[in-house]
Amino acid sequence: MSSMAISSPRGPKRSSLGRIKKPPVEATAWCYTGTKEDTNFSFAWTIENFGRKMDVYKNGECITSDNFKVEVEGVETAWKLECFPNGKQKTGEDTAGAVSVFLYPATGSAINRQFSFAIGFVNEECSRVMKGKGDHCFRDNQNGWGWLKLVTHQTLRFANDKLLPNDCLNILCVMKFRGSEVTTSGTSRPTSTFVRAGHEAGEMDDVAEENEDQGLLDLLSTGDLADV
Repeated sequence: MSSMAISSPRGPKRSSLGRIKKPPVEATAWCYTGTKEDTNFSFAWTIENFGRKMDVYKNGECITSDNFKVEVEGVETAWKLECFPNGKQKTGEDTAGAVSVFLYPATGSAINRQFSFAIGFVNEECSRVMKGKGDHCFRDNQNGWGWLKLVTHQTLRFANDKLLPNDCLNILCVMKFRGSEVTTSGTSRPTSTFVRAGHEAGEMDDVAEENEDQGLLDLLSTGDLADV
């Protein structure tokens, strides 16, 4: 089953032209904290003969999708869906007569990642009908996260949404991983020793430092940097 991930740019925060972003003021040293682009991903899963499966599957029996891969900021993660045609069992919950759908992490790299996701269906008109959404972060790969009663059998069979075209259930999972913060820093002063004819490196540094310090002193004396 093929899938495609839309991943974030790697490395330092850069502008659309590829330049590293910096504060909008000249300074001896600088630091810039930005945010990487979000990763958006969608996965579609069609299950044929779903009307019959709602009748023959016992409460607690499930169908499992193939793993699908999502690249998040250069790291490959893998996930899977489980669909329970007659409900996922849970103590104290009567889930028979409903469809449960749960998302699971399939690799360790999917653990401890904050994300948003929504699960719904694609109807006869190819329109999205989203049924559940939320934010989550998996702490292990033993427990899925989803909805015990995502949709009832009655809604699937008789509602105007027409969610069983040709007796197929088309499940759609949409995921969003927010970009992480990234901080870059630098300095305008040279980090290596360089000697020009007629000047020692120490003399050049002293002149540059003196000019920069004098500029800051001028700002202080004029009040341009005053806290008002």
